[in-house]
Order: sequence, then C-alpha cells, then structure tokens
Amino acid sequence: MSIYEIEPGNSSWPYHFEVNEEEWLIVIEGEVTLRTPDGESVLRAGDVVCFPAGVTGAHAVSNHTDAPARYAMPSTEARYGGATVYPDSGKVGIGGPGFRHRGRLGEPVEYWEGEP
Repeated sequence: MSIYEIEPGNSSWPYHFEVNEEEWLIVIEGEVTLRTPDGESVLRAGDVVCFPAGVTGAHAVSNHTDAPARYAMPSTEARYGGATVYPDSGKVGIGGPGFRHRGRLGEPVEYWEGEP
C-alpha cells in the first residue's frame, strides 16, 4: 500500500489500467476527481473505490481543488510481473524479474512472426 499526496492542479498519473493487479483508492483527506470508464466523479475523505484488473478498472486521479489531498492505494501484487496500459496515449508498460519496458502499442503480429 502506498500513501499519496496530490497538490492542487496536479494528477497522480495518466489514465491507465493494470492487466493483472487490483487496486483500491481510499481518500484520507481533501477531495479528488476520479476518472473511470464511467466518467468523472468527485471523491471526499472516507470514500473507497476498487479498480479491478483489466479495462473496467481504468482510472486517473486529479486534484481540481485549491488544497492538497491525501489518499491510500492498496493493491494486489503481481508475483511474477505485470503490465499497465495507457489507453489515451497508446502506451504499455510491462515488467517482470530482470525486465522492464515502456513503449507504444503497435500493429498486432502473428505469434511466429520474426521467429526462426
């Protein structure tokens, strides 16, 4: 679990979803604007939201107020690696033991393409 403080006018990260991790958001202090596939909503201290793995768990957190906001983000941990997709920019991040890469989603390819 991580605790975040977000200053007025800032966002914590781009709109994204985790491929194989569930995340939660617990507002501790202040007010944040949450973007999900269902649109935007305002969350206040005490509000709790779950982001399941996959597209339905896409989210971004912003602070549109004039005061800092604090929240906790407990999450499951992908034991052997994970992937994050950023739908707005077409980026993907993948990682596992000894490997980390962030790049752009591209054209789909056949399984054996480029293999001997």
